[in-house]
Amino acid sequence: MENPPRVDALGEVGDWMPSPKAIVKLTVDANITRRIKAQHIFQSSPVGCYSRLISLSLLYSRAPATSKIHTTYIDEDGDVITISSDWELIEAFQQFDSPPRPLKVTCTVVERGEETVAVGENENTSDDKVPIQGL
Repeated sequence: MENPPRVDALGEVGDWMPSPKAIVKLTVDANITRRIKAQHIFQSSPVGCYSRLISLSLLYSRAPATSKIHTTYIDEDGDVITISSDWELIEAFQQFDSPPRPLKVTCTVVERGEETVAVGENENTSDDKVPIQGL
C-alpha cells in the first residue's frame, strides 16, 4: 500500500503526486463539465493544488476572482465530501488512484464576488480597482 502524503506540524503537504494519467472531471455550477489532467492542477508540486483547482473553477464559471467556491466530491462510500485544502484534495485523489479512476469534483459558486477593472479603464477611480456595478 502506498504511503499517505507527509504532513508536518503546520499541516503542509509533502511530495505525493498523482499518476501522470490521473484525470479530474470538474463540474462547475452543475452545467459545465471539463476533463482535466491532474498534472494541470498539481503542476510540479502538490503545494497549491487546491488553489489551482479553484482558479480553474472560477475560469470555467466566469465568476469574478473574489467569488466563493464550494468544492465537493463523492467518496468511495457514496458520501459527499467537502474539499477545502491541498491535503483534502490529495486524499480525494488517493481514493481513486488504484485502480486509476477519474476524480469527479463539483464546484459551485456560492457567492459571486465583485468584478474589478484596472485604473484607466474607469475614469471615476482613485483606487487601483473599482467594483463594476450591476453584476
